[in-house]
Amino acid sequence: SIITHIYAYDAAGNSSKGVTGAYVDGTPPVISNVQVSDITENGYTITCDVSDKIGVTRAAYTVINKGGNSYRKKEGTVSDGKATFNVDLSDVLLRTGSYTSCIYVYDAAGNGASQFVDVDVKPLTGIQLPESMTVEYGNTLPCQVTYEPEDTTDDKTVTWSSGNTGIFTVSDEGVVTPTGIGTATLTAKVGAHSATSSVTVRKGTPKYSKPGEVNATCGQTLSAIVLPAGFKWNTPGQSVGSAGTKSFTATFTPDDTAHYDSVGDITVSVNVSHAWNKEYTIDKEATTTEEG
Repeated sequence: SIITHIYAYDAAGNSSKGVTGAYVDGTPPVISNVQVSDITENGYTITCDVSDKIGVTRAAYTVINKGGNSYRKKEGTVSDGKATFNVDLSDVLLRTGSYTSCIYVYDAAGNGASQFVDVDVKPLTGIQLPESMTVEYGNTLPCQVTYEPEDTTDDKTVTWSSGNTGIFTVSDEGVVTPTGIGTATLTAKVGAHSATSSVTVRKGTPKYSKPGEVNATCGQTLSAIVLPAGFKWNTPGQSVGSAGTKSFTATFTPDDTAHYDSVGDITVSVNVSHAWNKEYTIDKEATTTEEG
């Protein structure tokens, strides 16, 4: 605060005095919550929260490269307590990849505050996919690209595409879903960079339920024992042998043989019992007892 004494005099030397005061703000704005985003080789965005007693009215920034060269101050924007600096590197002659931005904010009284912000700019130089990949029909294949460099600051959004949707489709997240059998090209694009992979879809393994309780009588051949749909004995002419629990092998063939393989050598347990399990009726009146 400033207090001013005012004096007035007339021609005879009489005087009067008055006192007046005024408030002069000398407190600088406060910068907080500094964030860096949208980093590319051509620039980046800095945002921060700003507060001040009489309000922040102006924002500006400068850029200093790794070589210590500083470039002219450029204007930012201020709105609703937030300052935004769209840092433009187009006039930075020595692109070092590492930069320091000095951000400034000013209030209506001309008080200013500043803060240094270090930013590493790492442009994407390329992406890679495996040369080839394989997936079974009925399954899915999640795919990922390798970025060069891995810690690039460029946008990493990938656009995926299939060279033949009759073989497979691919989602926005890079998940391959087979639609047929064969080989097609998978393409990934990130900005101006692209990579391809040869994806082969082979026949899948079908789902099946193993046969449960299977019964037979001594001496039967496997061909006489009926299995669930899709199953066939590997050795149908083989005898089940004597009584007991025996193991034999069967093959399951799915209905969709265009997309799924058969499954062989499935072990099936067979309960073999004797063949005389018959009921007989005895006529008591026709029986005789001999005395010895």
